[in-house]
Amino acid sequence: MLGAIVADRRLAAFDEVIGFFIDTVPVRVRAGGSFAEQVDRCATELHEVTAHPGAPLERIVEALGVGRDTARAPLVQVLFNVLNFVPPRLALTGLTVEPVPVPKPGSPFDLTVYVVERDGRAGVEVVHNPDLFDGDRIVALLADLVALVGALAADPDAPAAEVATELPRPAVGVAALGAMTVAAAEPARAPLPAGPDALTATEELIAGIWRDVLGRDMVGVTDNFFDIGGHSMALAAVHARLTEATGRSITMLDLFRHPTVRALAASLDGAADRPELARAAMRAAARRGRARRTPPPRRPHQQ
Repeated sequence: MLGAIVADRRLAAFDEVIGFFIDTVPVRVRAGGSFAEQVDRCATELHEVTAHPGAPLERIVEALGVGRDTARAPLVQVLFNVLNFVPPRLALTGLTVEPVPVPKPGSPFDLTVYVVERDGRAGVEVVHNPDLFDGDRIVALLADLVALVGALAADPDAPAAEVATELPRPAVGVAALGAMTVAAAEPARAPLPAGPDALTATEELIAGIWRDVLGRDMVGVTDNFFDIGGHSMALAAVHARLTEATGRSITMLDLFRHPTVRALAASLDGAADRPELARAAMRAAARRGRARRTPPPRRPHQQ
């Protein structure tokens, strides 16, 4: 499935409310037929899935019987985002303002594809997980994408499978050595100590906030936030309380990356170099099996 971003301000009451009102919806992309037929099917599918705004992700995952794994999104691994909104304009008396480009954040998915419009032309930007792809492979993928879309648009009624049969090229279809890193599974280890005697001050603070937000009497230091009833809205509440309590700038991405009390406390305390905490952080932060604990910044490649 492919994930699509859809703006969700369907009620007039929300027009003047400040906030990030979007839905990430999974769209089934079915192969077969001509390019024109595939576009029509995707449009129909997108219309149908957006007919139910605000459907809780947890209920969708539960209904589909998809296992939760913090190493990956449960429904989609590739996000497709069309940035077709009008850029806001700021007018201030006596001041001249100009937009400052801000780098896109790292992708929580395997790939995030942005389609942007500049001067009447469509551009594509890709943010990728460097543990799965290297920059050369992404550049090759973008080049193939441009060639494929051009060929399909030139003959939209031809069977899509018969158009540009030379694509994808080997550089894209087959991963080059080093383009994808597969790490051996971490051997099982005894669980880390838990309980009042093992908690640091930061762990006590985080655990207390979790208990309040989730309405639980007890939280283990190695419990995964999303496995004990947590969800995105609850995580936002944790973020607000933790930021207020510590007076520190903490990103939401930090909370996703460190979904246990011990891993998050280790990150906040700068103690992730301690072996026992490093192991906890690596297990808890998605069990990604990464070859390196801290990946380099995810840089967008443009075509």
